[in-house]
Formats: sequence, C-alpha cells, structure tokens
Amino acid sequence: MDIIRTPAWTRIMESLAKELKTQVRVGDAKYGIEPKQKSGEETKTVEHSIGTIPIKIGPFRTGDGKSDLPKWHDHYEQLIRLSITHAIIASETLLSRRKSPDIERTLFSYWQTLRGAKTLKETCEKSVAFLVEHFKIGNATIEIENARAQHFSLNEACKQAENIILAHIRETRVPLIIRNTREDALLSRIKEKSELPFNIAAFPLITNKRLSGQAILYSDVLPDMNQAREVLDELIASIPRIKEYELVQESATTDPLTGLANRAKLEPDLDKTIAHMRSKEKPISIMMIDADNFKKYNDTYGHPKGDTVLKEIAKTIKSLIPESAIAARYGGEEFLIALPELNPQEAKEFAENLRCAIQQNTPLTASIGLITCTNSSARKESLIQIADEALYRAKHLGKNRVFQKIMLDRNLGVIDA
Repeated sequence: MDIIRTPAWTRIMESLAKELKTQVRVGDAKYGIEPKQKSGEETKTVEHSIGTIPIKIGPFRTGDGKSDLPKWHDHYEQLIRLSITHAIIASETLLSRRKSPDIERTLFSYWQTLRGAKTLKETCEKSVAFLVEHFKIGNATIEIENARAQHFSLNEACKQAENIILAHIRETRVPLIIRNTREDALLSRIKEKSELPFNIAAFPLITNKRLSGQAILYSDVLPDMNQAREVLDELIASIPRIKEYELVQESATTDPLTGLANRAKLEPDLDKTIAHMRSKEKPISIMMIDADNFKKYNDTYGHPKGDTVLKEIAKTIKSLIPESAIAARYGGEEFLIALPELNPQEAKEFAENLRCAIQQNTPLTASIGLITCTNSSARKESLIQIADEALYRAKHLGKNRVFQKIMLDRNLGVIDA
C-alpha cells in the first residue's frame, strides 16, 4: 500500500512513537525503539489496521509498579486514532497531487519542520520560521484564531499596512499581492512608505468555509508564489488536526470542573519549575488552599452549588496568579499554587490577597498553608508536605487565615514565619 511508504506517513508514525515512548509497528515497518518488558508484567498493546495491514502500538504498562515501560493513559487511544487519521489524510493528499520535484521537496521540508508541533501557536511559529528561511524573505506573520507568530517585530509603517491588508482580506477572502508598496493605491494613506518592503503578499487561511486567520509575507523580492501557496495549503489542512490534538491534550492535563491543571499536568511542571529556580538559586513558594467547611456546604446545598464554589475559587486564582505561576486542583476542595521568584514577604502578601478575594467572591472562606524555600533546594514532595502541614495549622488556628513556613535551605530545617 503506497500510503504507508510516503514521507508524511513515516514522519507522523515516528512522531507518535516518540510522543508515547514506545514502538509503532505498521506491517513489517517499525518506528521507535521497543521498551524492555519485565516477565509477568501487566501490559497493553493497542491494535489498529489500515486495509489488511496491521498496526500495533506498545507495549504500555498498566500496573502501578516501577518499569521501563511507558504507563498507559486512557487519552492515548484518541491520540493514536488522531495520528493514524492524520497520517492517512496527509499521505493521500501527497499521492493525489501531481507536483513538480521542487514543490515535493519544499513540502517534505515543511512537514519535517512542523514535526512535533502540538499547538496552533507552535504551528504558527514553525511555519513562519520555515517561510522566512526557505523562501529567503524579510519577514512573515501568521495568525490563526488566537495564535500569532512573526519573525521580526513590525515597524509602524508595516503595522499600518497590516491593518489595511487585514481589513481587505476579511472583506474579500481572496489573496492580495502588492508588487510595489510605494505606488499601490490600497496603501496610499501610509506616509512612511520608504519603511515598507517593496512587496507584500497576503493569504487568507480558510477552513470549512470560515476565515480562521491569515499569512502575510514581507519581502523586497517576492518568493515563488506557487510554492508559497502549496505550503500555506498544507498549513490550512493541518489546522483542524492541530485543534483536535490540542483538545485531546487539554482533556488529559486539565481538571474538567475548574479548568486548572490536574495532577498529571502539575507533577512534571512543578519538577521543571523547581529545578529551574534551583539552578538560579531563586525562591520557590508552594501554597495549599482549602475551602473551609466545604463538606458541610456541599451536604446542605447540594453538589451543584458546591461545584459552583470550586469554579469560583478557581476563577479567583486564575485572575490573581502571575504568568510564571502554576495553579492546579490538587483534589476535592484543595488547590495548589507554585509561585517562583517571590521572597517570603511577597509570597505571604499574595496568599493574603488570595484569601481575601476568595472570601469576597464566594460564600466560603479559605485556609492557606504556605512554604517558601529561598533557594529552591528542597524536593517537590517535601515542599508539598510542608505546605500541607502549614494548611493544617491554619485550620487548627481557626480557619480563614494564612500560615507560612520558611526554609532557607533544605539542610537548615523549617521555621514558622
């Protein structure tokens, strides 16, 4: 079957094997390295097929014991189906088009560039980098829904030109090629035309008859427009698959009730943040937040009302945390926040502001346990345990309060603030 012999199929299967940390076998072809399996270990292998050709992905570990095998997660099933569908569509598209060798090479290079892109933002960034490097143009911007990427910052004249071009594209939904920006009537209102590149090419990105975004190329010499259009056609074709992949990833890492990160997302993110702060010898603060008297409220007013309170607490947390923070639903009515780089006083002030905001925005109050390690030398598990102990102290002292502990170094013990 020709489909499984295309570069697109190979790229996607290799990417899937790398993502799942296991081997993908399609007929006689193997992608990735098969992990070692212990005798008697509980495992799972996923089986699909394309025509008469079997597809096997695995093995995965299904038990909780330590193993070299990757652990199976339920959302992998959807991820595998999406990847196979993506590979089939991309391969069929490649086989159905009769293209020149130059265009084939360009598209293969573009597919290689897009490898590993998991979000619209990453897709935009990789596409912009490819367009600028491959076609040797001065600048490019791509915007798809809320995701945007550009190679260089735009000067004021280019910003004005982009606004004019965007209005034109949104109205006409057709490509726009400006071959002389100095004399083009559409740009007549721009005074500093000398700051514009000589040529601008703009393309609407339309999916399912809907304008999803646009790509704008800036260059003194226009690239091969046929090749540029082919690349952007592939970008358009990838948008629905990338969006679906984002949804799969989000459902696997996000608490469905509150929209905050779940434990699966929290663990690796927290490890990474603590390690980064440790390398810089900067502080890390961990706080545990617990809704006071939540069980009583839930029993009195019912679970829907209780869920509303948890959503409001999460909304309050999102509105206050800095961009560098990590916020997660830790379990039940407990939430965890990690705040990098704040000193003990700043962390305490943040916790107090959060406590007051929860009291103001919800029918319940909250108790907060806080630990600040001033050089981030402590392990994640230790910091969470100390924050939990501080939370217990806050509850014991009457609730609706913050109790803080401080650690100067993991070898020097913990003091109450």
